[in-house]
Amino acid sequence: MRHFPVTRLSRLFATFALLMLAACGPVSTGLAIVVAAPTTGMVAVTARGSANVRLLYARDGSIVLLRTVYLPPGDAVQSVAWSNDERDVLITTSGKVLALDTRTWRLESIPRLAAAARDDAGALRRR
Repeated sequence: MRHFPVTRLSRLFATFALLMLAACGPVSTGLAIVVAAPTTGMVAVTARGSANVRLLYARDGSIVLLRTVYLPPGDAVQSVAWSNDERDVLITTSGKVLALDTRTWRLESIPRLAAAARDDAGALRRR
């Protein structure tokens, strides 16, 4: 019988639990988006076209749902990224970029960055 190291087994369990937690939400036809912030242990989970983003804390084989953030009516997730300092979650929708501060849980629109994000995404798709 093969024995797995504890860290590998805890990572396997964390991945399985993360996928099961993501599956507990409403069915979405979009692709799954899972973006981790390695130094803080936070993970943003959503799907393309979804109206919400779940923020999890994942460390040492444990996963805790911190918050489910609902987007303003009419907005749908297109992409998610972490800021350089891993403090803000940047959520790109069809019309704007939303910044979620993970310390205050404030969700703010960043309209100037929306055009740049869409332009960058379009340039990547054309390659």
